Order: sequence, then C-alpha cells, then structure tokens
Amino acid sequence: MRYRNFGAFLLAVPLSAAAFSMGKPETVSANSAPPYWNGSDGMGAILAGDRCPIEVEREHLRFSLTEFPAWEESAENFANYSGKFTAEYTFFNPTDSAVELSLVFPFGVLPDYYPYDEELDRASFGYAIRLDGADVPYTLRHTLDGQPYARGSSFDLEKGLERLYSSRKPFYFDDLPVKTYTYSIDAASLSDGGDVCYANFSLSFAASAERTRVLCLDHCSYGIKDGRAKLTYSFDCSEQPVQFTVYVLGEDISAPETHVFRYENGRIVSYNDASVTVASQKSATFSDFALSFRPEGSAVSDGDWKNAFIDAIEEGRYLKTCCSDFTPSDLKVPAALMQWFEYSISVPAGGRAVNSVTAPIYPTMDGSHSQDLYFYRYLLSPAQKWAKFGQITVDIDTPYFISDSSLAFTAREGGYTLTRNSLPLGELAFTLSEQERQFPADMNWTYNGDGGDLALVTAIVILCVVAAGAAAIITVLVLQSKKKRKRREEEEKKLLQARPQEGKIDLPEDDNKSS
Repeated sequence: MRYRNFGAFLLAVPLSAAAFSMGKPETVSANSAPPYWNGSDGMGAILAGDRCPIEVEREHLRFSLTEFPAWEESAENFANYSGKFTAEYTFFNPTDSAVELSLVFPFGVLPDYYPYDEELDRASFGYAIRLDGADVPYTLRHTLDGQPYARGSSFDLEKGLERLYSSRKPFYFDDLPVKTYTYSIDAASLSDGGDVCYANFSLSFAASAERTRVLCLDHCSYGIKDGRAKLTYSFDCSEQPVQFTVYVLGEDISAPETHVFRYENGRIVSYNDASVTVASQKSATFSDFALSFRPEGSAVSDGDWKNAFIDAIEEGRYLKTCCSDFTPSDLKVPAALMQWFEYSISVPAGGRAVNSVTAPIYPTMDGSHSQDLYFYRYLLSPAQKWAKFGQITVDIDTPYFISDSSLAFTAREGGYTLTRNSLPLGELAFTLSEQERQFPADMNWTYNGDGGDLALVTAIVILCVVAAGAAAIITVLVLQSKKKRKRREEEEKKLLQARPQEGKIDLPEDDNKSS
C-alpha cells in the first residue's frame, strides 16, 4: 500500500469485545448459557506508512471501568453501558511544513452479547473524536470484518487497512458481466407420498479459475472432479417447484451438465426421469449485481459495499477455484462489516496537536470459576511505527481488583496507574474481578462449559451405587474424567498464554542506562 505525503493512520479501537459471565453457577441444566464468550482486542495508534515525521510526545490512556456489562441481552443495557477508554495523543511536528494526517478509527469487532441484528448508528454509544478539545468531522467507512473467531485471535490490522484503501481489485470491475441462471427441477415423481423426499441436484461445468467466479445462494457444496467444477444442492422433492440459481461472474461456464440423484446405503442412485430445465437467464453488470444485495437505507457507501462484496467472494473461494461459498445475504451490518471513522487533522510546522479518541470497551468475560473474571487487552505495539514515541501514562479508574497484568501498575485511590518514559514492549493486558483474585488456587469445577467435571461427579455417584464387580467401568470413568480434566487444563493454559506477559520481560529503567 502506498500513501501520499506524510499519510498516517490512527487506530484507537474498542476492539475488546466480549465474552459473558454467568456468575457462580450452582447447577447445570440444558438451557444454561455458556460461561465464556469470545472477545477481541483494543488497539492503540497505528502508522500505516513508514515515512511520517510526526512524533508522539506522550500518550495518556485512561480506562473508565466502574461497571461490568449486564447479563440481560437488551438494547437498552448495551446502549447504556458506561465502560470506555480515552486515548489522548500529543503529536509534535519537527518539520518546517504543516503535515496533514489522514487517520482512521475502527469501531471494533462486536461482542458476543451484542443484542442487535440490524444496522444501527453505533456512533451514539459514546464515541468521540476531538482535536485540541473540539469535535472532529468524520466519514463513516465499512470493510469486511475479517476477524478470526478462534479464542484469543486478533483482528488483522494490515488486512483491515488494505481492505479500506486498496484501489485495485484483480478480476473485478464495475462493468464485469454477470449472468444469472435459474434451473427448474421437476422431481415430483420421486416423492413416495411421504412428508419428506430428499434428493440432490448437481451442476458440473468447465470454467477458468482466473476468469470466472461462480456463486450459489442456496448453500451448495463444491468439488472438483475430472478437471470440472461441481456444485451440489440438496432439496426436498415433495416441495414443487424446485428452483436452483447460479450466478456466473466474468467468462461464462462451458458445457454444463445436470444430475439428480440420492444416496442409498452409501451408493449413488440416479433419477434419470427427473426433468431439469433453464427457467430463466438474465444479464447484469457486477456493479448493479453487488449493489442489489445492499440493505435498503444502508449507510454503507457504494464503493465500500462493492469492496466488501468482492472481499467476501474471494475469502470464500473454494480452494482458489472459480467457486465461492459466499452467500450475499450473509453480508450484513453490523455482523459482517467492520465500521470505521475516517478523519483528518493538521499539525502545524514546529507545532503540536492533541488528538483524543473515546470509545466504549467491552471485556472478554469468563464465569466458569468461583469468581467472574473480566479480561481487557489493548494493543500497544502498533505505536512502534511512529517516528518517535515519548511518555505513556495509563490510568485504570475502577473499584475492582486487578490481576494478571502484563505491566506493573501502582495501586492508588480509585484505581491503578502506570507511567513509562517510552513505549513498553508487547501489549497491555489485565484482568478485573469483584474480589481479590483467588483463581487458580480456588477454582470452582462445578461447571466448565462442556460438562468436563460433571463427568467426575457422575462417576462418583455410579461408583457409590455400583461398587462391586465394576473395576473395568471404574477404569473407564477415571480415564474419561482425567482426559476431560486435562482438556480443561489445556484450555486454561491457552487462555493464560493468550494474555500477553510481555511486562515480565521489560527491563527496569535503571538497567536500560549505559554504563
């Protein structure tokens, strides 16, 4: 990626999104909610280019964490949640010319307990961008989310910026031809009069992986056989008529072949008497095709929607062939799209500017132990790309107890404080809890999310009831409980590893002085 002049990008992000706590579970039932909900990371300042002369003289990062998110998944609770952070940067321009900074601030990945399905104005939830105390105008931007959903995963910043500013999308252009084929499948003769009659329709064809993209909106399976692409769609033949639609982007498919069949005892049984016809065929441009799936009244711009549409197709491309398992109806706001503020500020020659960003921050939460744990992670490492970084002060205003911190905070009235004369190595991570941390010494094993130690309780009950002549059963039960306990310990180990411990390797400031 290339940026003109001294372009820079600032990401002060509320990406600490979420997991959810259930308190201290006493019993386990079928409708119990999970004790752990996935979260994501908060992010500091990022410089996308490498030639920006702007220096960060100091950063003041303040967390206001006087409450934890409520259990009820309601819009009102979510909108009124007060947890937030403010990142204030004092920029210095050492050059003889004013520098225009182009900056972006992503809203972040949504927490698992986000109660909305529809698009809405999240900017009203406590976001603020200011320059020297005055509000800064911004443009709302959107990209495909790109967040991996494994526990402990992080948003890919470089990919996010590339999606936001990439001007060249290989293969795709507005006038790219798109053909829509709708097949009609007459399979009524296959029904035996029962309630359900399952069958399969397949479409195989030759196509270029470089010049063609094929989409199926009916959740098909994909495969390659004898050098041909194959889409397979399962349907209920008792429901007539059955229609199947394929979208072909770019060069048309060649010599399509259709097949109706079912599986019986692992064998394929063909239905040659089923009728398959092309019910309709339409043509459009890619621009019109992509925008036809954008929700009515959406705030997503034409350009951002088309770019997200393209990224979703490419991300879902099966083994880099012509087939993609992307379904346009899945491209929703806010679930699938990352939202960004884009704005600009100017730093005068030899002068300073104070830019602050305020945003809500949603913790990852774990309620599977004897006390609820709330994890916060804020990425400091992206700030390494600024030309120079000076002092950093981190304040955590909270009535709760801190533990597992990657940096050494000093307790004070109303919270904790950390000051460094340079940017620390690694990331900022810490845990808050309502009582002083007892975990892992005092763990509650009543419920761990997958019933791991419930098996141990069951085993004890069984052993009490069927003690005589049950040596083999005892061995199996003990082994099972050990395996599940081991799996639980591995999960805990991964969780601890996911919380960075870089603060432990930082050298004391006195040790950094040359002798």
